[in-house]
Amino acid sequence: MTRLFKLFVICVAVCLLLCSCNTGVNDKGPTHSSPSTEDSTEYTDPAAPADGGISIRSATAGEILDYFSEIAFGSEFGTSSGRLCRWKDTIVYCISGSPKEKDIALVRELVVKLNTIPGFPGMAETEDAEDANFEIMFIPRSEIIEKFSNATDACVGMSEYNWSINTCEIISARAAIDCDEVTERNSTICEEVLQALGLAKDSYEHIDSVFYQGKCVYNRPSELDWALVQVLYHPTLRTGMSKYEAISAASGILAW
Repeated sequence: MTRLFKLFVICVAVCLLLCSCNTGVNDKGPTHSSPSTEDSTEYTDPAAPADGGISIRSATAGEILDYFSEIAFGSEFGTSSGRLCRWKDTIVYCISGSPKEKDIALVRELVVKLNTIPGFPGMAETEDAEDANFEIMFIPRSEIIEKFSNATDACVGMSEYNWSINTCEIISARAAIDCDEVTERNSTICEEVLQALGLAKDSYEHIDSVFYQGKCVYNRPSELDWALVQVLYHPTLRTGMSKYEAISAASGILAW
């Protein structure tokens, strides 16, 4: 193997994997990362004041920044880049397995909302899995365990993504939801979709957040959750920023 080819393998073939596990009990379980090398029931929207800063009714700018710092960096287990990971290219998703009509409707509802966020690269549906870079599976819990190495029999949902070790751009993702889950079904769908966008961790800080580490029965992301997505994809932030750089940049786009 030539030196040039070895370098190509090092820079293109390794991928970072990040997973999250929603357990359906009072501990949603872990979010996982490992290395890669490719470069309320209604929505409440973060308001954009006249100065363009992100503002919400339920949290101060400082609380948004603190929660973003916790959720957007690190992982529940495994390794982490410690840098800002997000999608650059359009996310093309497919839904597979045994979803209910209301599951499909909820995913599409999330997509409509996501496509209104400034800086978000866009998300579109396909029926052909070969054309997708994000697969959302509704499968039995036993299959989740088979497909995700970090899943346990307590998991009602898992997600993971591959990102470029050179650029920290997310290049593909997959999520799974227990098709037999009832109590946390909607919150799990919301959590796994949003975590596949780069918001990897869970937290015990906000009980109404879909990232809540404990049992979550909220049917939609909170306005704080949506604020995190807005911050993550704001054009002021750059993919691959260190935590310090991202927090510094994010502080300038919030309404204080």
